[in-house]
Amino acid sequence: MFANDVQLTGRRGSIRFARGSKELEQWFRDVPDEFSSHRIIHSSWKAGDGHNGKLDFIVAYQSPAQDGTVSGSIISYETIISFADDRPRFLSLDKTPILPNPRMQYSPTWAEHRVLGFVHAVLGRQIACQSAAEALSTGASANSRVDVWAPVPELSSEIDAFLTIGTPEGNLLGAEWRFQDDGDSDFPAPLRIEPLRRMTTRGEEANDVSRRIF
Repeated sequence: MFANDVQLTGRRGSIRFARGSKELEQWFRDVPDEFSSHRIIHSSWKAGDGHNGKLDFIVAYQSPAQDGTVSGSIISYETIISFADDRPRFLSLDKTPILPNPRMQYSPTWAEHRVLGFVHAVLGRQIACQSAAEALSTGASANSRVDVWAPVPELSSEIDAFLTIGTPEGNLLGAEWRFQDDGDSDFPAPLRIEPLRRMTTRGEEANDVSRRIF
């Protein structure tokens, strides 16, 4: 995930967290081992020279306390990614809090990230899963938007996930998938993969009723 000479900084480079894999390992060891939620709410990609590119994204971060309160912030990430190896790796990553997170109800994202990792690994042909590949072939393309909703606690051994794909043509496809997750494997193991089906909106349902009436 990280290059050997990765640079991890904060507040637009004014704070240095780690440089190189050894310092990064120590930094991760020093980070408190607690549950937290990271939801990407916006991202932008710009191709660079050679195998590199710039990925910037905004994350809604939450951290629950033992007394039930929730703290958090909106964080801006600026990263450089290399695709020179078989897997993309961060060359640099800067994280800068820009706003407080006003949401006071904790919303876990662990399972959603695990399932999204599986989906993108299938799309990128990093792993082989025929049933998932066949289902995704009906709607996923380079310009599709893939989202997962899986409201289960962190480290759940079973994940019921609702997958949606928005196509460039404006269609919305969805399916319910189930996974088993030991938390240690690279990706959760699929237990049930259903085909993607076209979803209708309230506006489409209203138009359909009108056509039947008139």
